[in-house]
Amino acid sequence: MTTAQVALFDEESDALQTLSRIKGVAPEVLLHEAVESYLGLHETGPRLVVIRSARGIWSEHRDLLPLTELRREWGRREVE
Repeated sequence: MTTAQVALFDEESDALQTLSRIKGVAPEVLLHEAVESYLGLHETGPRLVVIRSARGIWSEHRDLLPLTELRREWGRREVE
């Protein structure tokens, strides 16, 4: 694992420390999770190719709830 220094504004550092206490994990763990999440959103490598190739694999199934209904069950807003 590579070590990296991160410069944070005071407000960011305070929020990180607060969240660290609330979740009971080290700030470094939260930063690692944040970087991992960010990189996952912006991935362009082989994993993205696999994910995109899976698009539509459920299109033939007629026993599935509509996406809007699933989102409502999950408590998520609809994407416009």
